[in-house]
Amino acid sequence: MTIRLTPDSERIPLRVFLTYESGYYLDISLYREVTNQATGQTIFETYTIGKTGPLDGHALHDPYVTKDHLQYKRFIAQSNNTTYVYDFPEMFRQALLLLWKQYIERNKLKDYSIPKDVFIYQELVLDTTNPGNISFN
Repeated sequence: MTIRLTPDSERIPLRVFLTYESGYYLDISLYREVTNQATGQTIFETYTIGKTGPLDGHALHDPYVTKDHLQYKRFIAQSNNTTYVYDFPEMFRQALLLLWKQYIERNKLKDYSIPKDVFIYQELVLDTTNPGNISFN
């Protein structure tokens, strides 16, 4: 898509990417097409303030990356009508954020902000070589 900020300004070519990798959160990334004057190559430059997109700095004509290992496992779980185990922490985090937002709205706490680290988790892995030991990942 191409936009103009004012009727007389230059056209700005933009690309919008909607990704739904986890199946629980729609990620929207907005990029501007920028040509590198030295190489002549057109790259994606994030156009969203405060958030760098996953394609930032990648060449416009780079091949699209298909499902990685994690996305494949998630797809298999969803095909079997279940949830991939590593998606549960994100689901809990989003549910907790929603509860915080509802609480703030319900109690009219305009000056109150949601804590930055509202949900922290750490994976524990059983050490099969030494029973009773747990390692932290």
